[in-house]
Amino acid sequence: MKLDLTTDVYSIEHILPRNFNPEDWSEFSGKTGDDFTNRLGNMMLLERKLNSKIGNEVFKKKREGYSNSQLSIPLRIADQHESWDSDRIIQRQEWMAKQAKSIWRIDILSDK
Repeated sequence: MKLDLTTDVYSIEHILPRNFNPEDWSEFSGKTGDDFTNRLGNMMLLERKLNSKIGNEVFKKKREGYSNSQLSIPLRIADQHESWDSDRIIQRQEWMAKQAKSIWRIDILSDK
């Protein structure tokens, strides 16, 4: 599937919702949304219609929605993660940084 970034077919999905219910996302209770919701490791592209449908649901329901995506990243999240917590956000963000580093080889970022 070729991704056309000029359409409004896709939107940014916050896996941990920006307006999460602390009862549904108990691990994040007592933290502000900015602590984890706006981290790159918590975001991905998702079909806009699917994103609207799953909204601020619990991860189990979101995961079911991701299984219906045509994009590989939501499918991978659904397949590889039974739960979503701060450790997963941090690990995913670190993985994304390594991917970016290998794609955009910048000497200042290289391990010496």
